[in-house]
Amino acid sequence: LLDKLRQLFTVPADFQVGSYRAEIHEMREMRMLGLGQYAHNNQPVHHLPFLFALLGDRNATARLVRRILSTAYSPEGFAGDEDNGEMGSWYVLSALGLYVAAPGVSEDYLLASVPLFKRVHLRALDIRIEAPAAIQDAPIISKVWWRSRLVDEATLPYSVLRSGGTLFFEAIGDDKLGRVESSMRGIFHGAVKRARSVAKRIRGSVPSRSTDHLTEDSGLQRSEEALSTSACVAIIVGTLIFIGVMLRTVCRKVLSNDEKPD
Repeated sequence: LLDKLRQLFTVPADFQVGSYRAEIHEMREMRMLGLGQYAHNNQPVHHLPFLFALLGDRNATARLVRRILSTAYSPEGFAGDEDNGEMGSWYVLSALGLYVAAPGVSEDYLLASVPLFKRVHLRALDIRIEAPAAIQDAPIISKVWWRSRLVDEATLPYSVLRSGGTLFFEAIGDDKLGRVESSMRGIFHGAVKRARSVAKRIRGSVPSRSTDHLTEDSGLQRSEEALSTSACVAIIVGTLIFIGVMLRTVCRKVLSNDEKPD
């Protein structure tokens, strides 16, 4: 199946007008894209680049998706017709490094393309997507990390993503300290989030003024202790991040000095 897919993207972009009796814009757009018989302007084929990842060749997907993002879209528009927002949604999901090959059938999101942005925050799900290699023309995925844990599969279920966390795309040639910094940011964000949640629950459990003042004082004390703990955690993690950044700067300076000729 992989061989057939590769053929589809590499054979000549020849076509016949058939019952149309004349060349229409979809035919021209397929030929102009230069990806064989793959017609991105025809929405039913949008999942094809991601099939490589599902079949074990994630970097073939990464290369194809980055090429399509850069050639089939522009500030002036994109190839094909925008049917029900599908063309735009493909761009947004692919630019985030996430894609559902079978929407409505599977909840698995494919992690098969390096995002276009170095950092993105999806506030509704509290997901932070980081990709230091985003600025490269054709970055190749080395590893993907979710909450500082290596993702062995090419997919991640929505039920896992919805819990929030940091999704880190590591590419070949990335600075290893970048992932360490990302992990520290994730720990810091998670600690603050948990502390806020605890403080909110405690404040909600504090009785009104009409109840016994001793019980009220106890609740307030627990709330203050929770906030104090969260502040301590935030300070510690923030300090670790600062140390990590400083170490990274020092290491870069040392390496640059070593590379200079005598």
